[in-house]
Amino acid sequence: MHMLTMSHPYWTQVTALAERLVDGEDVIHLGHLAGASKAFFLANLTHILQRPLVVLTPAPSEAEILVHDLRFFTTPSAPLPNIVRFPAEGYAPFEPASTTSDHTAQRLLALRSMLLPGPQVIVSTPEAIIPYVIPRALLQQASLDLTPGMPLERQMLVELFLRCAYHQVDLVEEWGDFAVRGGIIDVFPANLLRPVRLEFMGDDIESMREFDPASQRSLR
Repeated sequence: MHMLTMSHPYWTQVTALAERLVDGEDVIHLGHLAGASKAFFLANLTHILQRPLVVLTPAPSEAEILVHDLRFFTTPSAPLPNIVRFPAEGYAPFEPASTTSDHTAQRLLALRSMLLPGPQVIVSTPEAIIPYVIPRALLQQASLDLTPGMPLERQMLVELFLRCAYHQVDLVEEWGDFAVRGGIIDVFPANLLRPVRLEFMGDDIESMREFDPASQRSLR
C-alpha cells in the first residue's frame, strides 16, 4: 500500500500544506524532494485536495518519469485520480503544423481527459503550455462520445466532422479523415491511435470497430 496512515507525521505535514493551498496561499517553497519522492508527495496531496493539479517539469523526459511514478503511487481510492500527460506539439511555438502528429493526438486526448470531473494531475512542460490551446467551451461543443446502440443522425455527424475541419475522403488513412459509404462512416479522430468504423442501422449506431488504415480491414 503506497499511502501512509493518517496518523503519520508526514501525512500531517501534507495536510497542513493542502490547507494553505485551499486558503489561497500563492507561493509555497518546498525542499528535499528528489527522485520518486516528488510523485509520492503529489499523489498524497491530490488525495487530500480532491481537485485537479497542474505540475510543470523542466523537460519532457522528466514529465514522463513523473507520470510513471505518479501512477505507481496512486492508490485505488474513490474517486481514482486521473494522471494526464500534456506534451508539447513537437514543433516550434507559433509555427504552423502541416499534419497531425502523435503529439497532437496526445494533447487532444489530454484535453478531453481534463473535461472529466474529479481529481487529476496534469503533468506538462513550459514548452507545451505556450502554444494556443482550444478553449474549454469550444472543446466541449466539438466533442461527442459515441457508443454502440446510440441514436444519432448520420448527416448531423457528417456536419460535425466538417465543422471540426475533418477531411472527407474516399479512404480513411490519416488523422482527421472521414469517409461515408452508405450506412458506414469511417473516421480517424486525432485522439485515437487507429481509425474507427461506425456501422449504422437507420439512425442508430449498430457497431463500432477499429480498423487497419493500410488494409482497411476491421480489427475487432
